[in-house]
Amino acid sequence: MSEYTFRELELKYGELIYIVNEKGEGISGLYEDEYNNSNETFRFSNYSNGKTETIEINKMHSIQRVN
Repeated sequence: MSEYTFRELELKYGELIYIVNEKGEGISGLYEDEYNNSNETFRFSNYSNGKTETIEINKMHSIQRVN
């Protein structure tokens, strides 16, 4: 996924998002901000395993805001 597509979402801390990772798995969780534009990562609270993870944007297939 491109960094540009990610930045267009203009996500805010605590928003519920759904990502599809490099393995094709869909995961829901909270966007925890800490976006780092030098290595294109952000923090994500993963609902499926209860852990906070660092997500690499270029390894994701897609991301969307859940309303």
